[in-house]
Amino acid sequence: MAPKTVFCLFFLLFVSFGLIGAGEFNQYADQLLVAEKDGSPIPVISINFTDLNMETAYKIQKDYVNKKLKNDKIAGFKAGLTSKKTQENFNVNSPVSGVLFSSGEQNSPYLIDSSKYHQLMIETELGYVVGKPITSKIKDISELKEHIKAVLPVIELPDFGFEDTNKLKATDIVAANVSSKAFVLGKPTELDKVNPDDVKVILNLNVEIANQGRGSDLNDGQWKTLLWLVNNVIDQGWKIEPGQVLITGALGNVVKARKAQYIATFSSLGQISFRIQ
Repeated sequence: MAPKTVFCLFFLLFVSFGLIGAGEFNQYADQLLVAEKDGSPIPVISINFTDLNMETAYKIQKDYVNKKLKNDKIAGFKAGLTSKKTQENFNVNSPVSGVLFSSGEQNSPYLIDSSKYHQLMIETELGYVVGKPITSKIKDISELKEHIKAVLPVIELPDFGFEDTNKLKATDIVAANVSSKAFVLGKPTELDKVNPDDVKVILNLNVEIANQGRGSDLNDGQWKTLLWLVNNVIDQGWKIEPGQVLITGALGNVVKARKAQYIATFSSLGQISFRIQ
């Protein structure tokens, strides 16, 4: 067989496999969207896609996000699996990231309808308001701070309603956009007025304490985790725009929601009050 013919055959095979791969990602992103539309549990992609790894999981996530962006906007980005304990539970050695949608931002009086979730969780977090656009990777924390305008308290309300949590892997969490669903933002505070690692948070459910944590609970601390998040978001091909919010992961424990009134106090950053109904 002539060398030119051999080359053409290899080229056609390469293109064909590439198209199959792209179609496979579309297929799994569509499964996530259909489940969301139908109110079904979140698919555990790795059950059928046995070769799912972090690279392909982020590709599925991006395809899912891009399809959602036809009717939504990006409000920011989130880090997940940021504590040593959660990383050990899912056998990873770094956090993961997902996208926050504008439709997920809750507005006062912050009444959260639990019937819209399969497994509503509550996370007390810190968020950072972007002041200058970020279009390329940041080299260090000093450079990062030039792009951040303020810090603020955040209540994230992820949905952990996967169809089979016993088979769940970190790659499944990434593919499903790190369970991103809804969030509540507190009032911003200028960076020079607070050390994020020193912020203490207490989450009260009615009169009992449901969770306690502090900014330093993240495995690498607030600023290193934020730096990781920014650079990972850039690696996934996104741009980070002024006004978007970056949230860095749960402080203390992730709490399973109950129908009740909650108040989260974040030291000098203030409080967020919300009700689960």
